[in-house]
Amino acid sequence: MRLLLLATALLLPLAAVAQTAPPPAPAVAAPARPSDAARKAALALNEKLQFVGQVKVILGTVRGQIIVGLARANNKSPEQIQPAVDELLMPDFTAHAGELAGVIVDEWATAFTVEDLRGLLDFYNSPLGEKLLKTMPALSQEVNKQAAGWVQAILTETTQKHAAALRDRGIKIPTEAAPHTAP
Repeated sequence: MRLLLLATALLLPLAAVAQTAPPPAPAVAAPARPSDAARKAALALNEKLQFVGQVKVILGTVRGQIIVGLARANNKSPEQIQPAVDELLMPDFTAHAGELAGVIVDEWATAFTVEDLRGLLDFYNSPLGEKLLKTMPALSQEVNKQAAGWVQAILTETTQKHAAALRDRGIKIPTEAAPHTAP
């Protein structure tokens, strides 16, 4: 019901504007679909780089954002919202994940020439490319761990430095920084 009211509140002013607005400008042509050769090269690169992993990361991020958004909108905890999101909403996102994978392939096929894509595939099939692919997960995890420590240190320092100004603006700050835990 809340969403219906929000949608109505947003759409009614737009409908009024649409009745008095000048006719729309001519439609911009849709971006050209990548060539079959570029798409084929991007698909081959997909096999090597596992774009499906990127889709899983995106779906995980979307899941988290939906849970937080619905929890806030319904004045409930994320733990109370999670089962409904997992049981009702995420199966639909998962069912459409192939579409997103296709979008990723098309974006790669559009951003790079066929020669570029083949060169990237050659690189990732080389010993150095293989090493990069094997090293990246652990390297990314370590960088993220270091970044989390950096964020915590700066956040603690800056909230202490600006504690009075934040309180003057009605912003509550935690009295003790949350302990940093390794993943």
